[in-house]
This record gives sequence, C-alpha cells and structure tokens, in this order.
Amino acid sequence: MILTKEKINYADIDQLIFNKISYSKLNELVVVVPTNRKVRYLKRDIIGASPESTASQINLETISTLSIKLFDESRTFETNFHSDAAAVVLLNQTFSEVELQYFNSYRGDIPRGTLEMIRNVLTEYKQHGISPDDILKESEKLSGSEKLKAIDISNIFSSYQQKLTKLNAFELGDIYKYLCSINKSEFNSTFRKIFPDCDTIVINGFDEFSDPEIILIDKLSEIDYLTLYISFDYFRFNPEIFSHLESCYKNLLARGFTDIEDRSPAIYDDFKKTIREHLFSLKSINQKKSIIELFKLPASNPVKEIEIIAKEIKRLIITGKAQADEICAAFNLISEHSNVIRDVFGSYGIPYNLTDRYTLSNSAPVIALINLLGIPENDFYYKNIFRALSGRWIEIPGIDLSNLLSVSANLKLVAGYKQWISSIENVLEQIQNGYDEDVKYLPRKEYEKALWDIKSLNKLLDSFKKKVTPSDFKKHILSLITEIKLSSRLINDNPELIEKNVKAVTTFLETLDELISLLEDQYGKTKIFSLSFYLREIKTALLFSRYNIKERHGKGVLVTSVNEIRGLRFKYLFLGGMTDGEFPTRYQPAIFFSGEHRRKRDEYRHLLGERYRFYQALCVPEKALYFSFSASEEKKELTESSFLSDLEKMFFITNKNESDYSNLIYSKEELLKSVSAHPESAVSDFIDKERLEKSLQVDSFRRSDPFGKSPFTGFIQEELSKQAKEKLQTFADREYSASQLEDYAKCPFRYFVNRILSLETIEEPVEELEAFEIGSLIHSILFRFYTDIKEKGLTLAGCSDKDFKTAEKLLFKIADEKVSKLKFTSPASFYEREKIFGINGKKESSILFQFLLNERNSNDGFIPQYFEYGFGKINSYSITYPVDVNGIKLRGKVDRIDVKDDQNTFKVIDYKLGGARPSKEDLLSGIALQLPLYMYASRILIEAELNKEYKPAAGEIYSLKL
Repeated sequence: MILTKEKINYADIDQLIFNKISYSKLNELVVVVPTNRKVRYLKRDIIGASPESTASQINLETISTLSIKLFDESRTFETNFHSDAAAVVLLNQTFSEVELQYFNSYRGDIPRGTLEMIRNVLTEYKQHGISPDDILKESEKLSGSEKLKAIDISNIFSSYQQKLTKLNAFELGDIYKYLCSINKSEFNSTFRKIFPDCDTIVINGFDEFSDPEIILIDKLSEIDYLTLYISFDYFRFNPEIFSHLESCYKNLLARGFTDIEDRSPAIYDDFKKTIREHLFSLKSINQKKSIIELFKLPASNPVKEIEIIAKEIKRLIITGKAQADEICAAFNLISEHSNVIRDVFGSYGIPYNLTDRYTLSNSAPVIALINLLGIPENDFYYKNIFRALSGRWIEIPGIDLSNLLSVSANLKLVAGYKQWISSIENVLEQIQNGYDEDVKYLPRKEYEKALWDIKSLNKLLDSFKKKVTPSDFKKHILSLITEIKLSSRLINDNPELIEKNVKAVTTFLETLDELISLLEDQYGKTKIFSLSFYLREIKTALLFSRYNIKERHGKGVLVTSVNEIRGLRFKYLFLGGMTDGEFPTRYQPAIFFSGEHRRKRDEYRHLLGERYRFYQALCVPEKALYFSFSASEEKKELTESSFLSDLEKMFFITNKNESDYSNLIYSKEELLKSVSAHPESAVSDFIDKERLEKSLQVDSFRRSDPFGKSPFTGFIQEELSKQAKEKLQTFADREYSASQLEDYAKCPFRYFVNRILSLETIEEPVEELEAFEIGSLIHSILFRFYTDIKEKGLTLAGCSDKDFKTAEKLLFKIADEKVSKLKFTSPASFYEREKIFGINGKKESSILFQFLLNERNSNDGFIPQYFEYGFGKINSYSITYPVDVNGIKLRGKVDRIDVKDDQNTFKVIDYKLGGARPSKEDLLSGIALQLPLYMYASRILIEAELNKEYKPAAGEIYSLKL
C-alpha cells in the first residue's frame, strides 16, 4: 500500500521515479530506503537508467543519514559523533561509577555479552524516545529483582547520557529527539537548505517505524510544496504476518496519512500476491505450481549444505542462466555459516561478496600488536614476549626467539625486566669465574645473545613504560608500527589476506583516533595515563569494532543476512539454514528490558517478526528460490523449518539432494577424488597422473597392512643411505641409562628424535623448582657431605653430640652454598626452601636435620662407603665395564653403597623424596623401601656382581653377599 497526505486515490511510484530520471530532474526527488545496501543498489540502478548513464545528483538516504544531515544543518553548536566502540568504552566506565544493586557483581569486570546487550537496550530505548525517567517510573510498577534491574538500567542510562552531554556527543536517538523538538519553521528551513529543489519524497521498503521516526516523517510531510509517499508493505487481512505492524499503521493514519492504491506495474505478481494474502494463514488453499521455481536442498550436515549451494550456483553460472551478481545466498544467522562459506566457495572457485563483518579483536595483526604492548604492561612476562614475536607480524631484526625461550626456561625467568638482566648477568659472571658442576649451564654465547635481545626489546618499548598524554600515546603507537615494519608485512602477506588485514589495521587506527579524541574530551589534553589504562580502553573498544572488505558490485555472488536483502531483487535466491532454531530463531527473553517495554517483545511478536522477514525474503527472487537445510550438526539432529511446511501447503516444491550433484565435478578436490576412483578416466590428462598413482599406492598399502614394514608406516631402515645405517649401527654398542630406556619404552619415535637426532623441545619457564631439580639438589648436598665427613674420618652412626654438631654445621653450610646458586627467589619456591632448611629457620623441622638423626640412630653395622658410584661410562668412580642384559649394555649410578665391617655384605641406598612404603615381598622383587624422613633404601640387582647362589636370610632382606 501507499500512504500519503495528498488528496489522491492512487499513485505509481515506479513511474514517478522513472519520470524524474528521464527528464533529468533527480534534484527534485529524495528517496529514503531502510539500508545502506539498498542505497548502493538503487544508486547503481538509477545511474544505469539515466540518460547517457550519468546523473549529477542522486538524493538517496536512509532515515539515519537524512536525520544526521538535518541535524548538522540545523545545529548552531559544536558536537561530536562516536562509533559503537567509543560508546561502549563510555558505558564500561559508567558501570564502575554508578551505585548498582542488580548488577553489583559486575563492577569492574563486566562480561562482554552483558555489556553488548545493555548497549543495545539503551540504543533501542533512545531510538524509541524512551528516557531514563520513563524507565524509573516503570520500575514503580515492578517488584523484586525486576524492580532492582529497572532502577539499575535507569541509573546507568542516566549516567551514560550525562557523559554524552558533557562531551557534546550525540547518538542517533539523541538526534531524533533534537529534530522532533525544533519548531516547524526551523525544520522546514533546514530541509530546504539541503534540498532546495525537492518536491517529492518517497519512503520505500520499510516494515516498521519507531515513534520518533513517525514524528520526523510527519514533519517532512508538512513541508510546503512537497509531496511525500510511504510505500508500506502492510496487508491488514493476513494478521499472521502483518499484525505487529498494525499499531504503526494506525499511528500514521492518526497523523493524517491515507491509504491509496499502488498502481506500480507487477508490484505483486501471482506468487507474491498469494504468499502475501495466505502464507501462515489458517485459511485453506489448494496447492499449486509457482511461477517462480521452488527447490528444497536437504543436506546431511552444514558443510554439505554449503557445498550443495555452491554446486548449484556454479551450475547456474557455467550454464549461462545467470551472472554471479544476479545470485544471492542469504542466511538468517550469517555468522554461523561465514567460515564454511569462505572455505567452500573459495575451493569451488565462486566469486562472492560476503557481508558478515569481522571483529577487530580477532584480527591476527592487531592481536600481535596488543601482545607486543603487553610486554611492558606485564613487565616482560615471558608469555607476552613469545605470543607477540612468534607470529609473522612483528619484525624485530636480530632477536632469536628460540634462544630467548631456552634461556628463560634454563634460568626460570618468568617476568620482570630487572630480573631478566640481573639473572643473565649473574650467570655470565659465574661462567667467567669457572663452571660449577651443580649448575646446568647453556653455552655462554646463548646467554649473551639473550641479554642483547632483551635489552633491544626494552629499548623498542621503553616509551610505553611511563605515563603519557593521549596524543603522545598515539604518537608512540604510530612510531612502533613503523619501527616493527608492520605495513610492509601487511602488503607482502598472502595475496588473499592482504585486503582483509590492511582493513583491520586501518580500522584499528581509526578506532584509536576516536578513542584518543574521546579521552582528551573527557580528561583534557594534558592528563597523563599509564599503559595499562590505555590498553584496557583499547581492548574494550576492539571487542565492539567491526570491519569488512570492500564489496565489489557485479563481481560475485552476494552472501549476506536475510535482513540485508529487504527490497532487493535477484534472479536466483538461496535461503540457507532453513531449520527451526535458525529460521525462525528461538525466542530469547529480553532480560534487560522491563515492564511494558518487555511485554512489547513477547514470544508471539518475535515469531511475527520472523514470519515477516521470511515473507520479505520470498519477494526477492525473480526466477527461482532455493531452500537449504541440514539434517544434523555435531551429533545434534535438526528439524526442517516449519516455515517451509507452511509454504509447501500453498506451492509444489521440488526436492534436490546430494545425489543430484554426484555426476559432475565442481572443484579440483573432486577431480582428484574422481580420478582416484577411476584412473582410466580421460579427464586424468589434466593432472599429474604418475604422482597421483604413487599416492594411491601408498594409501592402499597403509590401509591393507597398517603395521607392515615400509617407510610409509614408519619403518625407514631399508630406505636409509649406507652412511645413515652405519651411523645408526654405532648405537648398538652404546651404553644406555634407565631414563633412556624409559624414553624408548614410552615412545620409540620420541627416543629417535631426542636421543639420536638430538632435537630438543624448549620447555616453558616455571618459577617453582621441579621434582627432579630438588632431587638433584639433595643428591649434590649429600654427596658433598659424605665425601667431606669420610675425609674427616667422621662416622654418624652412634656418634657423640659434638660430632653430631660438627656434621650438622657442615651439612647446612654445604646446603646453603648449593641453594644460593639456584633460583629460590620466587614465592613458588619458598616452600621447597623451607623443607630443606626448616620452617621459619627452625633446623629441627628440616629434612636435612631429620636425615642426620636417622643416620645417627642407625645400628645395623653398615657404614657409608661409596657415593654416586657408577657402572658403565659415568665418571672416575665408574666400573670399567657396563652391565649387559640380553645384549643391551646398561649404565647408571648408585646414590650410595654402605658396607659392613666384615666386607662381606653391602647395602644400596637410593635417595627419594616421595613414594609409598612397600612390603617385604615387594622389596625382594627390587622395589624401593621408604625409610623415615624422605630417605629410601632400594635393592638394585646388578647381575655382573652377584653370587647367584646366594639367598638372603631372614633379617637380611636388603643385604647382598659380594
């Protein structure tokens, strides 16, 4: 229908616009449409229909852009406009400043989803002319948590609006309010300054108007010498689609608009007329064939669904039925499918324009830049360093990241620039003064390189360590981007990603500009802030900053949301995701709306909105309409949309499934699969047949004999060169430690990589001492201790108090020297130090003191004699020959061997720091016996040194005769 205040019975909008174009009077016409996309498409159509395909002036607007132009022209004061990202930064600040009750748990840490929902609620309130006071009045009718929620929303809204007012910042809702408040004369004068020749306004393609928008439309209709037409798609006799528009329709009638006949040619063909009058209606109607072809494309899963869409689109293009830009694929929830669409459409070679926008916080180069700034913010925390430098976006010449990580793990450097410097310099000094056998040193040059690297990194980021003004912070960011050569990296990246990543960084810089401007407006240009403050605000803004690459008209298939195709026309339309839960979407209660405002968004109204959107989509295609849907998704069964069931009551819909596309090859991947199944195919001339046949043979072998001996199942012996075989043969005569055999038993390939190829995995640094480090430390202390007391002729068993004090002093002195060389500075290592030296310095509670007591109280006649005693090639104490077990040579070290005076028996001691006490039966099998106070004895069977006929007597469980 057409609504107007003119005293006429009918109008032909299409003819009216055509006349303006034909007579080059576009300056007399203003067309207002619902979306910017519709503006772009309509502008292209108008230029194409204009004489000589040129037009000097085209007045195409949305209500938003028209309102902003009127606002800019009428205001006499300075003002600012902020994006959604900047608005969310202000809203985030508001949360921390307002006294809250319902949202009190969110203070200082508001979830992104909550922040976004409240932002959307406030935007909708403002655009519908609802003020904080209106919400506060509404709260008086509520109770309990709903009342507290409404009060909080009102307070947040009020504080947020005060911030905007202080900054002279206007959002669209504020602009509506301002324009609605100015008098008729000022409004008319403002309009004529912008559009002096306009005599006709056409408002086309809208489904609903808010109250402020209706007031603006009414004001426009009252301008002298101007006719206004509203093309309003409302049909009062089918309330199952249109009833939610009734109040808007009545509101327009109440302001003097009348309903007149629309005589535009073919405005409603038989298909559109039928669905308009009968879709979702309870009235029965005979099923018939549509003048527009209708197809259903069922698929087994979402990936197959997109593949079927891509195949049908490719068929339409290569058969000449349509150009790529004459086809549209629309989804109600486009973001759910965008990643798969990019992959599938790309592999099928289909040109496309995908309008789903990217979130700036997910952009790889932007993330790398934020991680780089996180280095000085978190005082050189190692994860920030390696996250920033491990990608391809940050180029700092000369820095060896692998070496830096190796040094940090070796020295347990987790964070702290001063700690990095002092620790590395300290190690270099120790190396200069001579190696200590208890310290696991890396080569000196690695420490020197790490020291240079960390200082270079500090120099690069030094300007971010101090508080600066917003403008200075921006200068530092721009300088940093130049110094790390980010621009060069962007333009030399993968050609398919250049535009996307350049757009991301450009949007980041635009967001930064706006944020800096906002901070200067809020706090002044001389206020200084820390890096943490700036990063917190930037990260909040990035979560709500979106970008997209430029759409290329006429260059590909449009892939977009159902909402974006309102009023557009395509020859072929694909509606994807036609399942219950996606189209229609499930109703989600508007939890942050309250009272009457919440009731206006009930479940039935939500369903009406989804039905109307479906109806609008059905009006888009000119030749054919395809509905696709999946049977399941991630083990979840999906149900075909009820909307399709309702449509099928009216029209016959042809089914096409995956098998209908099995007889054609649509992509290179499918070509390879086809030739693999049919090598004799003539199409195989287009590929490297020899290479493919070899791949098939390998695949066949793996499938038929997955454990067979071949290089394709991991057995590479026969494929090795003579030199490689000779090199590997040398390992047969080597001696192996228990840890090496353990590695081999766990994973032979890992053993090959680590022990033969000598490839090392660089571990991440940890502050606390690991178990093997504590064990090594205890071993080192006890070895030195027993070596010293043996030289002094001191025996602990049954010793005097004087000798015990001497031993105690010596043991703790040795421990202090050893521990001082290790990194016990972190809080995580505090407990380990306390265990060694005693809690709060109380030696009596330490494991060393308890060890001395245990040794003093020993009365079994065994005297410690040999320490760190090796068999195989270990050290100077080693037995000259290894232990041979079934042809495998073993080597190892015994922590301690105690010998009885008669020299006929010995006891083997193995120090441990944990474990369970075994039974005597376990002990006879060689399992360790836990002695009190963190010390163990274990029986180690060294076959080459045992009298095999010896059987231990009762009471001699761990005594062995030499």
